[in-house]
Amino acid sequence: MSQDSEGIKTIEQWRWSEMQGLELLPDAADPFKTNPAANPATPTNASATTSTPQRAERMESSEPKKDSTGGGEKPESLPAYALYFLVVGAAVWAGSWAEISCWMWTGERQSTKMRIKYLEAALSQDIQYFDTEVRTSDVVFAINTDTVMVQDAISEKLGNFIHYMATFVSGFVVGFTAVWQLALVTLAVVPLIAVIGGIHTTALGKISGKSQEALSQAGHTVEQTVAQIRVVLSYVGESRALQAYSSALKVAQKLGYKSGFAKGMGLGATYFVVFCCYALLLWYGGYLVRHHFTNGGLAIATMFAVMLGGIPGMDRNSEAGVELESVTGLVELKNVDFSYPSRQDVRILNNFSLNVPAGKTIALWCGNPYMII
Repeated sequence: MSQDSEGIKTIEQWRWSEMQGLELLPDAADPFKTNPAANPATPTNASATTSTPQRAERMESSEPKKDSTGGGEKPESLPAYALYFLVVGAAVWAGSWAEISCWMWTGERQSTKMRIKYLEAALSQDIQYFDTEVRTSDVVFAINTDTVMVQDAISEKLGNFIHYMATFVSGFVVGFTAVWQLALVTLAVVPLIAVIGGIHTTALGKISGKSQEALSQAGHTVEQTVAQIRVVLSYVGESRALQAYSSALKVAQKLGYKSGFAKGMGLGATYFVVFCCYALLLWYGGYLVRHHFTNGGLAIATMFAVMLGGIPGMDRNSEAGVELESVTGLVELKNVDFSYPSRQDVRILNNFSLNVPAGKTIALWCGNPYMII
């Protein structure tokens, strides 16, 4: 067989398509394949042989022409496709800016309102609430730290959740529409990624809670030391305060190491599974392309589309109650018994009585709580 007939045979086994590019035809679909041994030279075959170069010329003219450097000539539709990508990129930029800015704005507003409502609720509690339930440092820590975490959750996490859920759903829709075989293979790997993500999130949540508790304890130590610095200095308690603060920070440091290790293991396992899934999909996609179930463009599009988815005891603001007709300013305490709710076995006031006439100021102080009359 001559070199020209070999070239003609090679050309006739390929078909050019603007959407799919060069596509290999199966043997049964080749309309020009002939068997010289089985068909002797006849006038009909001779005419077919004569017309073969003409068919080859027509097919060569339908192929994209090459320039002197060997590169393919640019299709006429390439500028239009570039313009489409430019429009899509501008739309993605505008949508991303709107998503981030709007969620940050509403997160800032919600956290500000939350701080105000939290402080109002804390100031409305009974005094025993701060002796048994929380400490003053806990309130300050919650306002400064917990509200920031809520703000981050609203500004970033909520927007990302909606974004990635939409990507997940649309990715599977595109995947099953393009090549459903690859979409099914990817769907079998997604639960493994979800399990790894769930374990990663649960571990980080537990470590984060313990770390916040340790930091709150350290902040409480600093607050108590600074508020009573004269007492600390008079009793030479600087070393004890520093030791207590350092102990709380060491606990937070160890938890930080655990948190970093958990983040590394979680992200490493996730990306390991993702890259293994890429390898599996590329292998199976190549198998489908070789056996003419799909083409390379649809296989890559399917692969990336699927892979890429307390109420207080009394209300201080209440206006209910009895209004006195006249107030003389006389304050009287009669037979008062008092003990801290956290230490009820220690009696602070036992059958205490006191009369305070109008215009006189008396202060009763015993530790943190005090009363000014």
